Amino acid sequence: MGRIWGHHKGAAVAWAVCICLGAFVILAWAFIPPAISSPEHSFRIEPEYDRFLQRVVFSLETSTKDLSLHEDIIRSLPEYSEVLMLLPEKRAQDIGRQLEALGLRQKVRLMAFSSRVVGKEEAYRLYTRHAELRKLKKRHFMPRGSVWAQDLFEVGRDEDGTSAILAPFIHKWFVKPDAQWGQRLESDNVFVEKLASGGIEFKKLPLVFKGGNVLVDKLGGRSIAFAGGDVIRDTQLVLEATLGKKVSSAEVVEGLKLYLNVDRVKVIGRQTSQPVKMFHLDQAMVLLPGGVAAVTRIVDYELASASREVDEVRCLLGELRAELRALGYTIVDIAATVEDVENFRYYVNGVPYVNKSTGKREFLMPLFKASFEGDNWELFRSNISSIESLGYMVIPVYTRANERRGGIHCIVNVIS
Repeated sequence: MGRIWGHHKGAAVAWAVCICLGAFVILAWAFIPPAISSPEHSFRIEPEYDRFLQRVVFSLETSTKDLSLHEDIIRSLPEYSEVLMLLPEKRAQDIGRQLEALGLRQKVRLMAFSSRVVGKEEAYRLYTRHAELRKLKKRHFMPRGSVWAQDLFEVGRDEDGTSAILAPFIHKWFVKPDAQWGQRLESDNVFVEKLASGGIEFKKLPLVFKGGNVLVDKLGGRSIAFAGGDVIRDTQLVLEATLGKKVSSAEVVEGLKLYLNVDRVKVIGRQTSQPVKMFHLDQAMVLLPGGVAAVTRIVDYELASASREVDEVRCLLGELRAELRALGYTIVDIAATVEDVENFRYYVNGVPYVNKSTGKREFLMPLFKASFEGDNWELFRSNISSIESLGYMVIPVYTRANERRGGIHCIVNVIS
């Protein structure tokens, strides 16, 4: 462990250079920052359910034509919410006009970033499902942005109240600047640094993760992070391919513990890639105060007729429930049908928060087109009742994000 996570005399200086605003230099894995007691690691990740939706981040990509995925969520936010919207410069003028037409322009602060075209000879993409990096076969914009703001970063808070963006080593795409692997890699998540202009610090971590696949909680006075197994595999793959550093799964877990500044880490889905139909933990559960986890439950599963993909989801949920029970969590079932699973309709993929104006806890719950059909409406109403029984006011938010394999939690990232 010492060769990877041990102290190095020059580490503090090296890390300061690494996280400096606008820097794209990623240091070798052996250069590790000081212990978590240092000022660089004074932040803590606050559970989402204790945040106020005071500042939230949305993100668009170069191909985004309209705000159909975002409008209903923005309208459902509290009056006091400030929206920071990351978007490509080429889309800024048109999106600004659309916001004006929708009457939402005053609520949204546009944060435009520039893109450039990169060739297939230098750009690579991470394919988590197959645990491989592939060269691009054609030219692409870089960075291209993302509609899934949740997956871009985690949010920490320093002791003085300053928010810090904790971004992964790479997101999905990255560029190597020459024919040889070097220490300088430009990732497609570089545009997230635009948030620094809003008074938010930016820290790039030597880990590869999607925010929706890392959930942080407080349990029994200690902090705990749940991470999907793909976080371990992706980190190992990328660090070996780009920096030539082989790290064990145990070392990655220690890295998560160190950089997220949590007391313990639980990995869900260690053995194989996470299911195609449930590839992030925020599709499996939402963590709530007092050691409560609302967990997806497939209500009409039948072994004889279930597809392999649904079986994979059921196995992951079984593993998750066993881990939660062992930790002492109270599990609340949130129903989903096999058809829901097949179509990425997960009612846990919502946003819990405290309404700053009233002090009451509220939950933005996804409402899908299929929720209105047949018995689905009763299932939806039952899920609302389950969340309401925990002291929450549920606010349904219509969404078609599932048609792109996401949900409303995937679309928004809450700063404070």
